[in-house]
Amino acid sequence: MSKKKLVFSDEAIELLNSPEGRQILMGFFGIKDKRTVENYLANNVPSNFLLNMNIGEEIRKHLPNMTDKRLFRKETREEERSRNIAYVEKILNRNRNEKNGDHH
Repeated sequence: MSKKKLVFSDEAIELLNSPEGRQILMGFFGIKDKRTVENYLANNVPSNFLLNMNIGEEIRKHLPNMTDKRLFRKETREEERSRNIAYVEKILNRNRNEKNGDHH
């Protein structure tokens, strides 16, 4: 059985979806395009735990009372399966593209 990974809680995603939260993310990423922030929030996956932890620290600067238990939750089995399937599909697509001579 694999170790459960942490993802942002619903409360944290709600906060990050707020105008203040979007500004936190845009400042963190150093971007001006809100679409990048929307893409990150839509794909709440634990693909980069360190990134999530650093964003969590930025949130705590603005909301010091936000504890880890409120900020993160464990990934569900369904989310884990979905993440694994997406990873396998990504590798298969890359292998198909390499066979076909596409190197994008």
